[in-house]
Amino acid sequence: KDDSNNGYLNLKSVDMPVKQLMEKMKSVLEPLAIHEYGKNRQLKEINVIKEKLDVGHVVIQEDFSENYVCKQAVEISSAYYNNICVTVFTAVVWFKSGDEVQHRSYVIASDELTHDNTAVYAFNKALIEDLRSKGVLVNHIHFFIDGAASLFENKFTAQNLVHHQDEFGCSAGWWYFETGH
Repeated sequence: KDDSNNGYLNLKSVDMPVKQLMEKMKSVLEPLAIHEYGKNRQLKEINVIKEKLDVGHVVIQEDFSENYVCKQAVEISSAYYNNICVTVFTAVVWFKSGDEVQHRSYVIASDELTHDNTAVYAFNKALIEDLRSKGVLVNHIHFFIDGAASLFENKFTAQNLVHHQDEFGCSAGWWYFETGH
């Protein structure tokens, strides 16, 4: 990565001794190996929970996507200044139905552009209500989320977790992935 090129990758030809090349490769690949280990460990953990999922337990992996600008394929020039933005919140939900683990994918688009604990609460409420309306038994939720502190790792999320039974009629646990997974 060449930061002088606005974050774009450049192909460079560099002459250096083999030993120096090996040291350079090690310095680049070592953090990647640590990152890969963390990703694989997280995947293993969520898969173990999904494999041992009891009826009434639900796994929700969720995250905010970025805010998107809604545009038309062909628009007049004044439309440039009057764009509508939406927040996109995505989730995959796994639950047991009979002997089989099933899943549903959710995408929630909202004109509320803040990515905060209030939005997380509202989106989770909508997810839980939709699952129950489709006959999914929800007694406990395992939330898997990335480590974005402003969204999920804060005192409000902890408060929601403590009061989850009263608010949503089910208990819950929060599992944090490394940011960016």
